[in-house]
Amino acid sequence: MPPISPPLGIAALKPYLETRSAVEVRNFDLNLAYFEQAFQWLGDGRLRMRIQKMDYETTAKKAAEAKSFFCGQAGTQSFFDLASYSEHAGVYSGFGSVLNGLFDNFARKILLGLPVPSLVTRFFSELVGPLIAFKPELIGFSVLFSQQIFFALALAKLCKGSGQPQEPDGALAESLCSFGAKIVFGGATFSVMPDPGRLLAGPIPVYQGGEPREVDTGRLIDYLIVGEGEAALESVAGVLASGSGQDAYGPSSSQSRIPGLLHLVDGKLERNPPGVPLDLNTLPLPDFSDFPLDKYHSPLPVLPYLASRGCPWRRCAFCTHQKTYLAYREEDAANTSERLSALQEQYGVGHFCLVDEMVHPRRMDRIAADLIAKRAHVYFSAYARPSGFSGKLLEKAHRAGLRLVMWGLESASQRLLDLMCKGTTAQKIPAILNSASEAGIWNLLFLIFCFPTETKA
Repeated sequence: MPPISPPLGIAALKPYLETRSAVEVRNFDLNLAYFEQAFQWLGDGRLRMRIQKMDYETTAKKAAEAKSFFCGQAGTQSFFDLASYSEHAGVYSGFGSVLNGLFDNFARKILLGLPVPSLVTRFFSELVGPLIAFKPELIGFSVLFSQQIFFALALAKLCKGSGQPQEPDGALAESLCSFGAKIVFGGATFSVMPDPGRLLAGPIPVYQGGEPREVDTGRLIDYLIVGEGEAALESVAGVLASGSGQDAYGPSSSQSRIPGLLHLVDGKLERNPPGVPLDLNTLPLPDFSDFPLDKYHSPLPVLPYLASRGCPWRRCAFCTHQKTYLAYREEDAANTSERLSALQEQYGVGHFCLVDEMVHPRRMDRIAADLIAKRAHVYFSAYARPSGFSGKLLEKAHRAGLRLVMWGLESASQRLLDLMCKGTTAQKIPAILNSASEAGIWNLLFLIFCFPTETKA
């Protein structure tokens, strides 16, 4: 994914684990490291790519300019120039598409045990070098989107010491294998996959060169967690500390107590109950200290924050997001404003993205009121459904720092909105969008095309 801000999931898991277990936790944003390394290799000629019919040298030059632009080195005024933005976005997007396609192919080859160029082995070696130096007993991969699975599995194979031991890079496999790290997979994508257990029960199909092949990924993953990760990871840490997790595939009373764990028992796939939803007000502040906030590809640092889990509407026919969380719940609005202010003070960052699935109008009103009362000087964006927002509320939210709303509009056809179970009225949406714009809030609209029964008209 474009590395525009640090990952929130592992930033939230780290302080929870460290306060609840006697463990040391280190976070690595391998997504950012992957892009930073690719840009560096492109610049020094180790990685040669062509995009948009450019030659190698022009591609490297234009890609470096695009990265510099999105990192804000030309200033924020240039960032808001639409023509300049579009030009650099086209180059950046093209570079990302070619890069990801290239390394997705390499990741599949590593999984299948097929030969890859020595450059690829060196690339992966350099990417996980800091991870090797930490010598973890447990390596966790947070997988947000299904497109990241093969890449994560390839890294897991290298961490298991079963990657390609090509010299001089065989030290990578040897170093990782020497301390026998266990591997846990988790993240939102496993909550929405129809059958995540296939990764354990295998084999799974891997397409290479248009031909389907099979690979057994079960031995690459010691623990697969579905759903929210705090209590589950705490339990895994406890199992490892007690020494009862030596064989993550055999029957174990300790494993049966890990919430949301998928595991094999006598060859049969079993899924543990998910556990009890945690009170969001009791969770520690996310810890972004392991991330180089000045390296992200954004003109100004933006920190993600989750003030609620789940969706208060959870009826949309097309949506799977509600499956990620145990239940919908919110932290107190007073806590939200206090924690945003605490993060601002700790990291010197004043811009936030509320990544709640949806902030409903009553909650937006409470958050805005508390931010105004505390005189918090923060700016934030949020996701919302275009229903129930009055002009007065949007003006109040703007005073509190709201600058962008990403609306789940989906369609302007009432018939389709009803089929989607969206709960919005098409005729009322323009007034909400106009009110937001008049209040000084940007509108970003999500649209769905080709919903079943939709016509071109």
